[in-house]
Amino acid sequence: MIIAIPSETPGGLDASVADHFGHCAAFTMVDLQETGVVSVSVIPNTGHAQGGCMAPVVMLQQAGADAMISGGMGMRPLAGFQQVGIR
Repeated sequence: MIIAIPSETPGGLDASVADHFGHCAAFTMVDLQETGVVSVSVIPNTGHAQGGCMAPVVMLQQAGADAMISGGMGMRPLAGFQQVGIR
């Protein structure tokens, strides 16, 4: 399972969790398996410029995210995550 976590710069496991997923600096992608953390990677946030609130949703879907941990999110991106199967 790959979990996306909106993170402050520079991202990674030591970075602070961003308050709002769409305005974060990066997404820390944590691949969890039964044995624990398999890998951690950081993807820069593309922001809202191209595709509005759905741009991060599409980017995270393409990156293989299965779930998102977020402190804040609007209804449109929440519905987008539900639509593409990201919990």
